[in-house]
Amino acid sequence: MRILQTFESTIISRDDEHLALSSIFVPVDVSIKGGLALAEELGSNEWVDARPDQIPIFIALGLEREALMLAEGQGTEQLLHEPKEQNVSDKRSLEFAREAFYQPLIPLTQSPLALDSLSKLVKVAGIGAVVGFIAVAGYPMVLIAVPAGIILCGAATGIAKALDHGLRERLLILLREHPRQDGKKRKA
Repeated sequence: MRILQTFESTIISRDDEHLALSSIFVPVDVSIKGGLALAEELGSNEWVDARPDQIPIFIALGLEREALMLAEGQGTEQLLHEPKEQNVSDKRSLEFAREAFYQPLIPLTQSPLALDSLSKLVKVAGIGAVVGFIAVAGYPMVLIAVPAGIILCGAATGIAKALDHGLRERLLILLREHPRQDGKKRKA
């Protein structure tokens, strides 16, 4: 029997309860898939290509959207567009997102368990990385596909709700159908 495993991590701000970011690392072989194909397998019919420098801005906008949804019961539906820094109204969200993007906080499979930064994973993977913005069950997140697997990252409440609305099952199907063959961490 072969055991398959995903890694989920939540990063929170000590100073602001609304600043919480979740990431899911799934060690799958996605070398044959493009961004839209991956997005569709995860239950999103939306895909927006992204540059690495846009990721912290998109994360900050997602954090703000989730805070609005919690406070007012509604959010902005036009989040999947080219993110611009001037659209971020709370600079604490952007500061938190940048720190989460550049600090080694994402667990990766290797022995012992190691942490890495999203920025390093994208940079090291270079041309082999697929980076984009998707929405699963209406919740925005960043999708990063590197040779080591895929990483989904977004506001903690949004990731949790997307997992409850079918994302977990889709991730497990992807993991069963496309497991990494070597069982080891590949260089991202």
